Amino acid sequence: MGIASLPTARMTPVTHLGAGGESVRTGLDTLRAEDASMTVVVAYGLWTERRWAWAGSLLVGGVLLAWLAVEIAVIGYVPRPPLQVVYGALGIAILGLALSPSVRRRLLSGESPS
Repeated sequence: MGIASLPTARMTPVTHLGAGGESVRTGLDTLRAEDASMTVVVAYGLWTERRWAWAGSLLVGGVLLAWLAVEIAVIGYVPRPPLQVVYGALGIAILGLALSPSVRRRLLSGESPS
C-alpha cells in the first residue's frame, strides 16, 4: 500500500452557518469593520501621543498577524494577488515600529516633541 493508494480528502468551502442561512461572510465583514474602527482609534491616539496608543498599536499589529495566520490556516496561502504578503509585512512593520525604542520612549515617558 503506497502513498498513491491512500484516500484523499477534499475541503469544501463553508458558505452558510446553521439552519438560519446567515452567511459566514457577514460575520467576517463585521469583524473586519470592528478591527478597522479599532485601528482608527489607535491612529488617533498615536497622532495625539496618548500613552494607551502604544499598547493599542501592539494590539492592532498582533490582531492583524493573528487574522492572517487564521486566514492562511483556513483557506491556505493565495499568491495572487499578494495581499497576504502585504498584510503580513504591514503587521510586522506596525509591531516593529511600536517596539522601537524611540516610539516607546516618546509614548510611555510622555516626552514632549522636539
